[in-house]
Amino acid sequence: MKKYKELAYAMLAIVALMFLIGIAGRSDYYEYVSTHLPRKTYEEISRKIGSTNGDEVAKYYLDNYEKKNVR
Repeated sequence: MKKYKELAYAMLAIVALMFLIGIAGRSDYYEYVSTHLPRKTYEEISRKIGSTNGDEVAKYYLDNYEKKNVR
């Protein structure tokens, strides 16, 4: 029984680690997108959404502009 408990904890730790890596990767991707946007596009999106947060601007861009191939 103790063996199964240790295995369960190890599996839980692996899942938690993968989750944290996923969150960090997404944040890095949003940062990359927002820093590589043309200044004019970044400012236009910032005015539309009312925020200068890079992650929010990147998410808006990916959800709306990328589909239309507007850059």
